[in-house]
Amino acid sequence: LGGVAGTLTIKYAANGSDFNDTLTTAADGSNGLNKSFEWIIPDEIGSTNKIQIIDNDPNLPANTVTSEAFEIKGQLKLIEPYGGEIYYVGGADIDVQWKYAGTLSSNLDLYYDSNEGLDGYPTKINTEGAVAYNKDEDGSYICHYSWPVPSTAGTKYRLKIQYRGDNAVKVTSNQNFVVKGSV
Repeated sequence: LGGVAGTLTIKYAANGSDFNDTLTTAADGSNGLNKSFEWIIPDEIGSTNKIQIIDNDPNLPANTVTSEAFEIKGQLKLIEPYGGEIYYVGGADIDVQWKYAGTLSSNLDLYYDSNEGLDGYPTKINTEGAVAYNKDEDGSYICHYSWPVPSTAGTKYRLKIQYRGDNAVKVTSNQNFVVKGSV
């Protein structure tokens, strides 16, 4: 496609069939070489997304190629507790902070594990009241959840945030954080 110098039209369809979103009408033709086109991935979480490329050369027969369906997933980034923090039983709540990209919003569950994540994060933390804050410069949202410090002291705590719609979309503390007993 685009085997001659010229331009290509590139379209996108979240549902895999309605190519109403035109990404460009002026992508360089390949002229026999591999080419690429950079675009901002839309917030269309799903597995039916497709791209369509149309050769704009009026001197050639119409030629259109449609991609196989591909998946767009959301993304999570844990800010705190990421590891190394120290909290106290009975002390101020832990301000759990994370960023997300995609239509994840409040469809998240928070879990913790007191054994470095080795027990599979068995304890779910209620996420009612999670708040999305300002949109960050990278397009993600900073969220906060006030979590009461666990009542058991330990040095191997880790946190996991997971999207309810796809268990593969998750993030965990990179290192252990500590919960110390109260004095």
